[in-house]
Amino acid sequence: MSGSRNFDPSAKYVTSYLFKPRTLAWIRLSLALLTTGVLIFCIVFQAVVLKNAQRFLSFFTNLSYFGLCGYFWASGYQTWKYSRAVQRERPGKPARYPLQSWHWIWQYLHALFYTTIVTFPLVVTIVYWGLIAPTEDPFKDFFEGFSNITKHSLNAAFGLFELLFTNAGPHPWLHLLWTIVILGLYVATAYITHATQGFFPYTFLDPKNLKTLLISLGGITGAQIVLFILTWGIIKLREALVWRRQVKKSEKGGVVQGDDKEKLLGSSS
Repeated sequence: MSGSRNFDPSAKYVTSYLFKPRTLAWIRLSLALLTTGVLIFCIVFQAVVLKNAQRFLSFFTNLSYFGLCGYFWASGYQTWKYSRAVQRERPGKPARYPLQSWHWIWQYLHALFYTTIVTFPLVVTIVYWGLIAPTEDPFKDFFEGFSNITKHSLNAAFGLFELLFTNAGPHPWLHLLWTIVILGLYVATAYITHATQGFFPYTFLDPKNLKTLLISLGGITGAQIVLFILTWGIIKLREALVWRRQVKKSEKGGVVQGDDKEKLLGSSS
C-alpha cells in the first residue's frame, strides 16, 4: 500500500509560522546534533568513568531523550527536503516532502512520534523534579548536574519548541491510548531490568511498597492524560492565534475561505 496523498496537505509538520522552512530545518538539525552529542557524552562517561553504561537504556529519561534525538533528525531531514522543494515550486505543482509519498505506516508513526516528543519530555521533567529530585541532590557532581540540566530540563524546552513554534496540528485522540501503552510497556521492561540486572531504574517501581507503586503509576498515567489534553489545547489555541495573525496580514476586510485557512496555517511568516 502506498502513502496517502492526503497526508499533511498543508505541510504543517515541516513549517512554522515564525521561521522559513530552511531556518526551521537548520534549527531541527542543530537540535539533532546537540541531543546526539549529549547522548554520546553520557554513554561514554558512564562507560569509562562510572562503569555502568549497561544501565543507560534502563531509564525512561534516556529512552525519551533518544526519541527527541531521533525526531529532530527525522523532522530535520523532512523539513530540509521540503525547503529545497519550495525553491523549485511551480504553479500547479506545490512543494512536497518525502514523507508525504511514503507508506502510510511511516506517516502514522511520524504523527505519533510528534505526539510523544511534545508530551513525554514534559512527563519526564515533572516526574523527576516532583518525585525524584526531592529525595536526592540533582547537582551533587558535574555529571549529575549535566545530565539533569540536559535530560530533565532542556528536554522539556525542546518539546515546547515543537509544540509552540511549528505548525503541526493537534494530535489524534487515539494517540492518547498509544502513549499510555508505551508507558505501560516501559514499566514492563523495568521489571525485566530488575530480573536481569538486579535493580529498579526508579525506586517507586519496587513492588515491595505496593502503595507507593500504585500511587506513582496512577500519577504518571494521570499526568500523561492531563498533558496530552493540555498540549492538544495549546495547539488549538496556537492555531487560532496564528490564524488571526495571518488573516490580519493577508486580508484587509475580506473573508478568508476554508481552503485559504489551511494554506495560511501551513505557511511561515
